[in-house]
Formats: sequence, C-alpha cells, structure tokens
Amino acid sequence: MTRFVRASGVALLAGGVAGTIVPALHPEHGAGYYLHAMTATSHLLLFCAVLLVSLGLPGLVAHGGASRWAAQLGAAAAFVGCGAWMARTD
Repeated sequence: MTRFVRASGVALLAGGVAGTIVPALHPEHGAGYYLHAMTATSHLLLFCAVLLVSLGLPGLVAHGGASRWAAQLGAAAAFVGCGAWMARTD
C-alpha cells in the first residue's frame, strides 16, 4: 500500500469521525442560535470533515482495485453532493 493511499485512508477516517460528531454539537435553531457558543465550533468542524473527506477520496479512487468503477462512481457522487450542499441558499 502506498503512502498516498494510506494518508487518504486516514483523511477519510478522520473526516468520517468528525462528521459524525457534528450533529451532537450543533445547537438547535432558535432565537439565540447565532449567539450560541457551539454554532461556530460545529460549523468549523463540519468544514474540516468535508475537507478531509474530499481530500481522502482520490486515494479511494486510486486504490479502487477490482471495484474501481464503484469507487469512481462514489467519488463523483460525493463531489456532486458536496457541491449541491454548498450551493444551496436557504
């Protein structure tokens, strides 16, 4: 296993763990939402999670092996999903 693939796997794992922590930290939307101390922290953690997963996906595609087409399809879907999520305006 190459160093690139190993680093990509660590990035994917760290991004996945960070992404699962975000919902527990994110405050409820309400009157004091923007004043809540965890609002900025949870959004920064979410940004880091998305960044780590985006950086880890090329290693998944490169290491695809026999199921390379599935890895490429999953990576493309993840990038499209992240782009759609970031482009929303609600």
